[in-house]
Amino acid sequence: MNAEDERAALTLMRGLPAQAAGDEPTTRLAAELIVGATRDPALGAVLRDELRRGRARIDARLGRLRPIWTAARLDGVATLVTAAIDGLMLHRLIDPGLPVGEALTAVEDLLEADGP
Repeated sequence: MNAEDERAALTLMRGLPAQAAGDEPTTRLAAELIVGATRDPALGAVLRDELRRGRARIDARLGRLRPIWTAARLDGVATLVTAAIDGLMLHRLIDPGLPVGEALTAVEDLLEADGP
């Protein structure tokens, strides 16, 4: 995903649950990988490294968008973003009626409160 800013990223994220629902085998595979990573140390190491790379990319992007944020804040927000995406996808798998749109609107509201 390559978005101009946080709001553009949220707009792109609005379509992800529908895409994931349309590709249920891939979503289920992702869930199984997470479970498998807790049982198999080698798989866990690979998945952990990929998650760290993903968070680092989000961290770097946020750093360009919000240069006054501290490294700790960038790391924290990148971690929350990654966990939120994973959580929304997994919860949507279990509950197709999950109010993803409302959750993303709440995030947009928080962005408005925080400002640039």
